Amino acid sequence: MIIITCYSNVAAITTRQDDKKLKTSVDDTRRQIGRTKMNRHGASQCSLRTEQMTPGQCCPGTDLQCYGCNPNLIELGIGCEDQKIQKLGSDIVGRDCFCDSSCIVFRDCCDDHAETCPELQTIPPNSTETVSSITTTSKSKPTKDPNTTKEPKKTRPPFVKGESWILKDLLKELKLMIKEKFGNSSKFPQMMDKYDHIRMFMLNAEHNCRYLKFPYVGKANDGTLADYNNMFNKIRNDQSKIDNRLGHLDNTFKKYIKRYYYTAATQNKRMGCDGMLSEEIQRSEDIKGKQFRINRLFRKVSKMISKVIRRKAE
Repeated sequence: MIIITCYSNVAAITTRQDDKKLKTSVDDTRRQIGRTKMNRHGASQCSLRTEQMTPGQCCPGTDLQCYGCNPNLIELGIGCEDQKIQKLGSDIVGRDCFCDSSCIVFRDCCDDHAETCPELQTIPPNSTETVSSITTTSKSKPTKDPNTTKEPKKTRPPFVKGESWILKDLLKELKLMIKEKFGNSSKFPQMMDKYDHIRMFMLNAEHNCRYLKFPYVGKANDGTLADYNNMFNKIRNDQSKIDNRLGHLDNTFKKYIKRYYYTAATQNKRMGCDGMLSEEIQRSEDIKGKQFRINRLFRKVSKMISKVIRRKAE
């Protein structure tokens, strides 16, 4: 038992030392790339990163795998997950720029980084300070840096009247499929009541709990979000059964909720997505009892769509 404990301690120290060497090596390499490429940020785009590429389109801290996606390769049918990483000085055509926080320091961000990842634009472009966190495949717990400052609290975005084209299309397709299945049925008014209920919750999240993130409110679909456009093609495929299309719609709703909404705090008369009710809201009869919460939004949407699938039109 004593030997095992000693061995695990030695292994843990070795792992931490290896991580430190890896981070130093990567930092030096990325500085060299930044000096060599200077104003060239590559052809890849952060907005094309898919949901499978966790943590998403943008990566806080230093993430060595958080490359953008090459749109030219996507057009050739090579998905973002299957694209190779383009090494400096090689002839490989692939993913050639980063979408993490520290790319601002190392000057190797993708061209659409500022637009796609506005929440990461907190590091001064001329700063030479390296980011203390690093994403690796090691299972050892990272050591805490006593000089690391706490991340700033998320501030609520300003209220915006309007919705993104993704949410508009999601609600539109849900309404069309309800009408397609129940339009000539006595159940149609009841199903539309449920639709209005879901729409109210989605609009609250869109107006009060949405990241300031591309695509912004009022912007039309410019075709750059290939993953969403592909999902909408499946939803609108008339050759597919309505139940399959509704399944794709459910997945797209969940993806949008996960990527664009966060648990914004309820303040005064303005609702958030934390499930709380302020005293001012409780005194208002029109909002009493409606507790908006992100997890509840997931369940409500899935339950609504499952009912549309399960129920038969008379």
